[in-house]
Amino acid sequence: AVARGVVVTSTTGASPGGRGEVLGLDATDGSVLWRFDTIADPWPHPKLANGGGAWQTPTVDGSGHVWVGTANPNPWGGSKAFPNGGMYPGPVRWTDSLLELDLHTGKLLWSEQVTSHDVRDYDFQDPPVLAGSLVVGAGKAGKVIAWKRSTHERVWSTAVGVHLRDTGPLPRDAVS
Repeated sequence: AVARGVVVTSTTGASPGGRGEVLGLDATDGSVLWRFDTIADPWPHPKLANGGGAWQTPTVDGSGHVWVGTANPNPWGGSKAFPNGGMYPGPVRWTDSLLELDLHTGKLLWSEQVTSHDVRDYDFQDPPVLAGSLVVGAGKAGKVIAWKRSTHERVWSTAVGVHLRDTGPLPRDAVS
């Protein structure tokens, strides 16, 4: 996304030890103006886990705000040594979230995490849609959520798609 001389892009943080970032670049020369790390500390196993980045294009509004949907931490199901997301216990703030950043500084203005402690790869990754006074986000969890941009109050949330055994810890045995 490009606005007011700033190009906004992101990394996914999808390699071991990787952390997602949203970056503001100077549109004239490509220099980095700011970075926002999409994984908040503490990050207990940084050499084993990764993720949290923005897979899709950020959305920039006319008032200098950047809206970004973020992905889950990885490995989302965990590992034998750290099952059920044990590499990143707890909510891992700013993953699976809608973020609002300042276009010129990258400062976090607001966020809401949609899926806390994601063990099912439920990225909230779709580009945010600005619809009048609303910002609407969606992702692989099958949730579409609208907030008032001015107050950040949730206006509505709708489940879309099929939802079977999609909450709680992962089962020990395969399910059909």
